[in-house]
Amino acid sequence: MGVTGNREATISAVVVSGVSLAGRALGLVKTMVIAWVFGATNLVDAFFVAYMLPTILPMIAKSMIATAFIPRFMRSLRSSSDPGSWQGANTLFTSALGIFAIATVALAVFPELLVKMVAPGLARETFATAVALTRVMSIATIFLGVNAILSAVAYARHRFVYASLDAVLTNSFIILGTLVFAPHYGIVALGWSVVAGFMAQSILLIAGSRDLLAAAIRPALAFGHEDFRAPLRHIFPLTVGAIGAVATGLVDQIFASFLDAGSIAVLGYATMLALLPMEIFGQPIRTTFYPLLSRHHADGNYDAMRDSHVRGLRVYILVMLPAIAILVMYGEPAVAVLLERGSFDAQMTQKTAWVVVALSLGLLSRAFAWFNFGVFHALVQPWVPVVLGLVEVAINIVLTWALVGPFGVFGIALASSLALTVTAVVTTVLLTRRLEYPIASLLVKPFLKVAGMTAVALLAAHVFGWLALLAFAPGDAWWRNVCLLMGLVPAAVVFFGSGWVLRLNEVSSLMSYVRRKIGGDAAIEASRP
Repeated sequence: MGVTGNREATISAVVVSGVSLAGRALGLVKTMVIAWVFGATNLVDAFFVAYMLPTILPMIAKSMIATAFIPRFMRSLRSSSDPGSWQGANTLFTSALGIFAIATVALAVFPELLVKMVAPGLARETFATAVALTRVMSIATIFLGVNAILSAVAYARHRFVYASLDAVLTNSFIILGTLVFAPHYGIVALGWSVVAGFMAQSILLIAGSRDLLAAAIRPALAFGHEDFRAPLRHIFPLTVGAIGAVATGLVDQIFASFLDAGSIAVLGYATMLALLPMEIFGQPIRTTFYPLLSRHHADGNYDAMRDSHVRGLRVYILVMLPAIAILVMYGEPAVAVLLERGSFDAQMTQKTAWVVVALSLGLLSRAFAWFNFGVFHALVQPWVPVVLGLVEVAINIVLTWALVGPFGVFGIALASSLALTVTAVVTTVLLTRRLEYPIASLLVKPFLKVAGMTAVALLAAHVFGWLALLAFAPGDAWWRNVCLLMGLVPAAVVFFGSGWVLRLNEVSSLMSYVRRKIGGDAAIEASRP
């Protein structure tokens, strides 16, 4: 790749990162708006149940298409627009759209049965609302199916911006629909806003791929085509794995449906907040290291693979350990600042904060398990994470059954964190044997250093937070919580300063990079006339 290609790739990466960050920010705003208008009530319970149903199948399909089929179609995507060479891809697209159409009809015709399956404990009124919302959002399955197909094609054609705008569009429509139409039409407006957002993304992706759609995409049922048959060998483990990933959330929802009204809503709000560190940092870290792991395995360079694996885990420790501490210690002030307004009262804040704490306890385990699963895929052992994922679901069911009675929705969240911890430990032990190196012992020292850094940073956050309280003397609870959270800003400086003092490699590397960038920019400025 030449200089121009590198520049274009860099610009694309920056743009996509910016769009993704904007989507996450709008996702947080969406959560705040829904909480403001509807609180944590049975109406939001019904919405979350109805929202899950049309998204399950496209979510599974998107993973399978991107992982199993698109690499096989890359030759056709690059070399020819002749419809004859696209028979395999067109067969997949035709079959997938047919399945999505059947699912749409099923959601519209049998919503009572499907809602009963995924939330059997809903009260009569909540159940009726969930059924009505499921009918409204059933058409979203078609739009999501189109988006899954065209997003995978867009990524394969390096048209990343089109595919990455989904969160921006859907969250924008939901925010707008909630603010403008919900006061007049209630929770139904939220359902139609979801449909409108997914439809807008479909229109954008169709417009972005209109040249390809006109030249090569045709209905086809060539099931014997090699481009269609060959990826089917990988479909079963991918399908089972994807279903396992969805199953954990489904199990949590089923148990929560038997609890007090608003429990599903509380679990949904808490999940969105507690998993923000994974959304912001988890995916980029895995995306950065996964190609390295795959390349080292292909080259047979297992020393380099071991080094990349442990470095990835160290980065997760650096990010997730302080995130856990912040969510545990400042979960309630954060929930209060973000959500406590309008229909979302103090009691909902307290309940949501406790669930945030329970979910945050599993953040590092979630990161380790997810990253280790990627290592098994790089080792071309896809069945290992599939089996372990299903075992995790079984453990989660048993733990949830044991904990939901005494602890309610907090017990559901705690069971998920404990099940993830078991998975993280088991995957680490298996990789220790498979790669033949002591993973745990290599992580003890950086773990202790980051733990010490986190403790010092928390102390600094507490001190600076109370100084902010003394300086501003806020008159209401919301501003008091803001002052407490303000202490986290200087605490971040203390955290990285402690890492530099302790000579943590990741912090030293980051500071060296920043100094080089600053020095390089200063040199460029000095050289200008």
